[in-house]
Amino acid sequence: MKIKNEMSRLIAGLFAIVSVTASYAQNNLPDYGPAFDQNEVASVYITMDPDSLPDMLAEENIYSGHVYPAEFIYTSFELNDTIDLVGIRLRGNTSLNAGKKSFFVSFNEFGNNSWNELEKMNLVGLQNDPSLLRSKICHDTYRQIGIPCARTSFVRLYINNEYRGLYQNQEQIDEEFAKKYFDNQGNGNLYKCTYPADLDFIGSNPDLYKLENGNGKRVYELQTNEWEDNYQFLANFIALLNNTPLNNLECELSKVIDIENYLKVAVVDILTSNWDGYIFNKNNYYLYQDQQSGLFQFIPYDLDNTLGIDWLGEDWPSRDLYTWAPSGTERPLFKRIMQVPAFRNRFTELFQNIMTQYFTTENITSIASGWQELILDAALEDNYRTLDFGFTEDDFLNAIDQAWGGQVDYGITDYISLRVTNAIAQLEPFNNTNVNIHWVNNLFELNGESVVTHIRAHIEGDLADDCILQFSNDGIVFSNIEGFADVNSFDTTDDDVFTYYNTDQWSPDSLFYRIIFPNINDTIFYPCYDKLIWFTPSASPLFINEIMKDNTSTIADEFGGYPAWVELWNQGQQALNLSQYYLTDDGTDFNKWHLPAVTLDAGDFILLWLDNDPEQGTNHSPFKWSDNEPSIWLCNIERNAVRLVDHFGNVTLQNQELSYERITDGNTVIELTDTPTPGYSNNPVSVAESTPEKWASPNPTSGLLYLNSIINDLSIFDSSGKLVSKFQQIKQVDLSTLNPGVYTLIADAKSLKVVVVH
Repeated sequence: MKIKNEMSRLIAGLFAIVSVTASYAQNNLPDYGPAFDQNEVASVYITMDPDSLPDMLAEENIYSGHVYPAEFIYTSFELNDTIDLVGIRLRGNTSLNAGKKSFFVSFNEFGNNSWNELEKMNLVGLQNDPSLLRSKICHDTYRQIGIPCARTSFVRLYINNEYRGLYQNQEQIDEEFAKKYFDNQGNGNLYKCTYPADLDFIGSNPDLYKLENGNGKRVYELQTNEWEDNYQFLANFIALLNNTPLNNLECELSKVIDIENYLKVAVVDILTSNWDGYIFNKNNYYLYQDQQSGLFQFIPYDLDNTLGIDWLGEDWPSRDLYTWAPSGTERPLFKRIMQVPAFRNRFTELFQNIMTQYFTTENITSIASGWQELILDAALEDNYRTLDFGFTEDDFLNAIDQAWGGQVDYGITDYISLRVTNAIAQLEPFNNTNVNIHWVNNLFELNGESVVTHIRAHIEGDLADDCILQFSNDGIVFSNIEGFADVNSFDTTDDDVFTYYNTDQWSPDSLFYRIIFPNINDTIFYPCYDKLIWFTPSASPLFINEIMKDNTSTIADEFGGYPAWVELWNQGQQALNLSQYYLTDDGTDFNKWHLPAVTLDAGDFILLWLDNDPEQGTNHSPFKWSDNEPSIWLCNIERNAVRLVDHFGNVTLQNQELSYERITDGNTVIELTDTPTPGYSNNPVSVAESTPEKWASPNPTSGLLYLNSIINDLSIFDSSGKLVSKFQQIKQVDLSTLNPGVYTLIADAKSLKVVVVH
């Protein structure tokens, strides 16, 4: 059966979304939800084997990280849930030796469970703080100004029916966090950065940044995509941060990190004296590379050593804002930013605005008093709270206004008053930012064979209405484009969202675009680097050559499964590294799969399995081809813009062993065929076009395979199309050394699939 479908290489449109904002809540942070109740102190009940709890708490076991099975119950006015099997272990570093332990609950430790879209729960003991409030206040401060930061709440913790005290329930920063806060997929690289993560340049080799600290963990520990172990993007970012001349840093740094996000983090770090974070102690933060924007996002965490808590003998509320990092040490993300006039000006402006609008003595005192009233009973009943520093009831009740002594130099109120007073004296004069551009997304979209140009910008400020959208064919001569307005047919509200939408075909391969504000002195252009829309496919020699969505028996992967697959073919004369490319089934998320650093030789084929099982190998995708998605896109990045390489569209689930293939390798005509050729040429001379015969037995086999006659040349390929063995003049072959899986035998224009089992 051959069902022909003429399809030219479809042209890619680009969904170029430009988000521009001067407000503090630029990020759409998820609601707290029932798992992080802000109106009551919920209760968490952990029930575990009676022998497991003392074993977990034994001094010789506290650093083991061993996970114990347990039952989990959560109760509140809004929610009552039970999970029969979770994992629990101790959490923390220095707090592992505390009398009041902190705990880590894993909902998916012994299965694929989640709870309220969470896979983990951190139960933090807050041992250092007599108020029990500092961490909560700081987390809420970051969130108040739109910084992605963990959700928190207070809970009572019971283990085996014993009240273990009041705890902070703290959201885990992981793949699920990234999905909620950033790119909806969570498939970007997330690095947990701990001491001494100073972001200093130590070389161009990405492996250099896999260095370990004294605890045997990586300083920049990859938390997602561990199977790739890819530190290239992190190394590139660090190199650019450290090595770019200061006069170019404003523009270049904006290409790799969300600067507005980080400037706000730096402001709050210094306002709250978060000395155990990046700026002072090169510790306690995450970096996530948002897959839609391509920018690193800075995420603070572990915020208990704040608001007057001191272990280093520093007077934190008086420390200078601009030299807050310790002298003689490398902190390039803060120190180099402070050397760029535009960044320093924006930092000063943000500091002034956040301090006066939110971080006032009256506001924070009111917030702290509200939380203290909510947790009062649970805190005073917490006998474990007194174990580490002897905190009394009065210490808790007076903690907002009074210093405790020891590591607590200031009460919360006194700290804020002094920090604000000193900051006002230290702030430099600054120019008001009448408009502020914050680029977020640059998304790829294909809409049939038509080009869609859709640019959106959220622009706030006194001069926002003066903005003009411009396009250029050459990046030199720009022309104004009519129709870029706050109110249009797609967005009828006056909400500072400016939109340009056009379905007309553009004649050039690409267009440059920018926004200008001509009424500002020294006309401002955004962005400061060329931003492109590509309208034609790349000239890359890599093709999608064949695909099968419904694979139930045609070809198995190396584990015996039958997932959907995509065959790529290198038409070129030189080898290609696939790490230059991205594969997706979603036209608005071009890089659901950043392909592995696998070399495809000239003329070679490779099978990629779309099964959401990346742990099974480099050829297995981190997404499963959705039944609702009819297309597959292959893309790359050219001049910082997404560009289509190849595309198969209108693929439907046939419920039979059919594949879509180019009639010959690289041909523009695509056919639906019942004789797939996975891993081999589609050309008529392909061995797979011949009628297969049962010319070897037994099948399956665990060892010797007997051939019906002497074979002159026999080749054996694995399920990815890779040649694993070659023989001549044989009548039997020993397959016992091969890993279990499905292999293809080819001899004399005949082919046969053989299953190897052990």
